[in-house]
Amino acid sequence: MLNMSDFNPPSTGSWHLETVHAWRPRSSIMTAVGCDESATAGFAESMRRYGLLLERIDFGEINRFQYTCVRAVGAPRRASAGPPPKLVFTLMTKMHPEIRRRNRTISGVFASKMWRQDVDRWDNEIKPELIRKNTGLQHVDLGGLDDVKLIEHLGRCFAAVSDSWRQHHALNATCLLPVGDFLVHAQDWTGAGVDTLLPVLSGASPASLGAVAELAGVRAALISDPPAAALLDGDDAEETIAALLAHPGDVGAAVRAYLDVAGVRMVTGYDVADLTLAEMPDVVVGNLRAALASRSSNGDAMVSDRAGAGRPVIPASAGELRAMVPPDHHREFDDLLVEARLTYRIRDERTYFNDTWSTGIARRAVLEAGRRLAADGRLHAADDAVELVPAELYAALRGDGAAIADIAAERTAFRLGHTTDDAPEWVGGPEPGDPPPAEWLPPDAARGQRAIGLVINSIFESTPAAGSARVISGTGASSGAVTGSARVVLAPAEMGRLRQGDVLVAPYTSPAFNGVLPLVSAIVTDRGGSLSHAAIVAREFGIPAVVGCGDATRRVKDGQTIDVDGQAGTVSLR
Repeated sequence: MLNMSDFNPPSTGSWHLETVHAWRPRSSIMTAVGCDESATAGFAESMRRYGLLLERIDFGEINRFQYTCVRAVGAPRRASAGPPPKLVFTLMTKMHPEIRRRNRTISGVFASKMWRQDVDRWDNEIKPELIRKNTGLQHVDLGGLDDVKLIEHLGRCFAAVSDSWRQHHALNATCLLPVGDFLVHAQDWTGAGVDTLLPVLSGASPASLGAVAELAGVRAALISDPPAAALLDGDDAEETIAALLAHPGDVGAAVRAYLDVAGVRMVTGYDVADLTLAEMPDVVVGNLRAALASRSSNGDAMVSDRAGAGRPVIPASAGELRAMVPPDHHREFDDLLVEARLTYRIRDERTYFNDTWSTGIARRAVLEAGRRLAADGRLHAADDAVELVPAELYAALRGDGAAIADIAAERTAFRLGHTTDDAPEWVGGPEPGDPPPAEWLPPDAARGQRAIGLVINSIFESTPAAGSARVISGTGASSGAVTGSARVVLAPAEMGRLRQGDVLVAPYTSPAFNGVLPLVSAIVTDRGGSLSHAAIVAREFGIPAVVGCGDATRRVKDGQTIDVDGQAGTVSLR
């Protein structure tokens, strides 16, 4: 544990340590480019637009660890043990101008299905612009830039990363409210748990699969060219990739297209200090081998879905669940499921076309700067460049400013030497009490609160049953049973050790992990609930997942054979 005197909240309120999307301290660049301010602004914009009484979640950094603080409309900014008395809260709902405005807004949102406007805007305005912007940044020839031009390019990259955090959270209500609304109603009608309900959303988020169409193209090219396929038998991954890229005909073009899409995106997390797929040649070759060995590929089916084309349909798998719903609610069940499936994909698409892409592009530019500085002796290692704030990085590239090699190395050592286990869970106050009961609110406001509350809890929280000495319990997030060799991954560089058929055991996963999932047979995580990214991606890949185990990375030994039961939510140690 670090010195607790170094953990001072950025403002009043109870600040909670983020462990679902981060496991180590943040890099200095991510601190400096304004991601927290952008995320807070985007979150507030989304909640206000949809009339939700969750005003926002503040994102902040304390001693380089990520923390969040929940803010409700009309609630005091100081830490609070719970809601005010019912009479006081009822008066607030009638007299507080912003609460009254939001209660009117949420009624209009449900009546008009306003999320459909945002899905259309995403498909036809926001996503095409992100593709245009990020494609332009990606295709800049870094080696052809002098130091001044590289500084200008870095500035554009950092601005894109910051804006990606705002854009990500500005779509929160769009992708979360309809999903939560369906889950709440379906629970009321059937008594089923969230884990039972979520499989009916599978197949609605093709972007969760990552570059599946491009990988299918590589597979088709390799099948038609046996000499090229034989190149995958090589022992050196970098040499194998180079040989495939140089191979004449369709194979070289297909591998290049795959790396152009998948290679630049972040895979091991959300920070510019994490790794892109292109930096893990062993994983790239493993993915190509896995694709070639597979009996079929659904890449072609994903292409139109990824573009948002096609009308949402009710999957056949929903029939059994629908039969549990009282007949007079069947039509409402169908309507809510259609809306949930329509918006479900936005959650990972906004990452695939936004966060992981822009951050991967920025990382390449930062490493280019790091290589130049290391070659000149101004950094001990190129990777240390992620520990320079932009002003320091720019000054170093200009050849002026203070000596920063030792400072950057010390910051790197801090980041790599600590995990969230070393930080306090709460800063600034105790865990806050529950929000006011939904029944205290007008009907539509209550409906919105229940929906958002359920989804957020399902992202961050897991309530596993008690385990035993040989059994680890978590939340069964994706059904199926697998026996395999555990690969315990605690740092980005360790992801390269994954081999085909391994069970990935990690503190958490991001949607960007789809870059390595063609290799793995199952996922086990310490953190997250049934709507965490690990759970979503596992369901889309159709592999078992047990999430929110708490201590799986401590109890499972690397290379140990384990049994993963995604239905029961258990990991059995052999």
